[in-house]
Amino acid sequence: MFLVFSWFPVGVEGIPLELVYRVLSHVSLQDLTTLLATSSYLKSLIEESPLLWSRVHTKELWPNEKTWRWFERAAKCGNVEASIKLVVALLYYEGVSMGKPVHNGELAFALFESLETGGSLGPRSQLWLLYRPPWGAQPLCSKRFVFTRISHVAQLKGASWGIRVLSRISEVVPDGVRHSDSFEINWVKKALEEGDIHARLLHWRFRYEKRHREGNLDPGTELQAIRDMREMCLTGYYPAALTLSLFLATSRCPQIQGLPEIREFLQSSPPSRTYYALRYQQQVTPHMHHVLVDWLCEVANIRLHSSHILHAATQIVEAYLSMEQVTCNQLQLIGITAVLLATRCVLT
Repeated sequence: MFLVFSWFPVGVEGIPLELVYRVLSHVSLQDLTTLLATSSYLKSLIEESPLLWSRVHTKELWPNEKTWRWFERAAKCGNVEASIKLVVALLYYEGVSMGKPVHNGELAFALFESLETGGSLGPRSQLWLLYRPPWGAQPLCSKRFVFTRISHVAQLKGASWGIRVLSRISEVVPDGVRHSDSFEINWVKKALEEGDIHARLLHWRFRYEKRHREGNLDPGTELQAIRDMREMCLTGYYPAALTLSLFLATSRCPQIQGLPEIREFLQSSPPSRTYYALRYQQQVTPHMHHVLVDWLCEVANIRLHSSHILHAATQIVEAYLSMEQVTCNQLQLIGITAVLLATRCVLT
């Protein structure tokens, strides 16, 4: 007795929806838009799923006149990667021509506001590095417009995200570099009134750190500074714990016993970012990492960059290595890119 099996072709409609969505969640934006033209069934599934658009990765695709609407769709669904690429394209007019600079600036401002208030990036977002002064003499650039627009929103409407952003910018822009009247406002103080923990740390540094470094703090004031910082550490803010440990380690006051707190901080500190980066990488070895850092030191020395820029570049490299797999021949490119980004993060 023989059993006869009949095979029937099964289309995509016969596949369970859960499996279809699971597969589509790993598809890039370019492939996702291609699938829209292959099947009306897939088209309806993709267009009616904001979750897919919010998670789709763009890879090497960049906003242009053909892909702009897809990036815009993903950004409206909360896709951070698509939003940031749109912002950069609007700031520099790369790959898209959308009329007047004011129009580009308004669109960029709306995206920045959405990113800062949407909760995807958190209060420690570094997006302000994209538009903070000083600005170059580029006619096709809307950075100045975006910065001015954020200043107006912070001043006139009291937008907490704008106040927080401007307090961060005022921290890194020195007194000799002023491109706007908005810096006449003490944004750190305003952010402190809004309850921003980082502004609280900046305010503490402004009051005590310079005098402590110069040895001009009397014992009573130094004890008060330590009390204030210990209270801040109770919030669990890691930079506050680091600041307190450094302050105690350099204290000249014999009455202050900081060793137990320093020991506790070191024991409770998480492993360094280098540890996570090298653990994540499959091809990059500790020796390669050391060679890269040595080369970055040489670059910083040749270009007369400060140690702050060097440390910032190293942190950027390690942050990238913690998230993306790289090959050995990409390390130098990543390193020099990190140096360029660091020069925007730190002014010397």
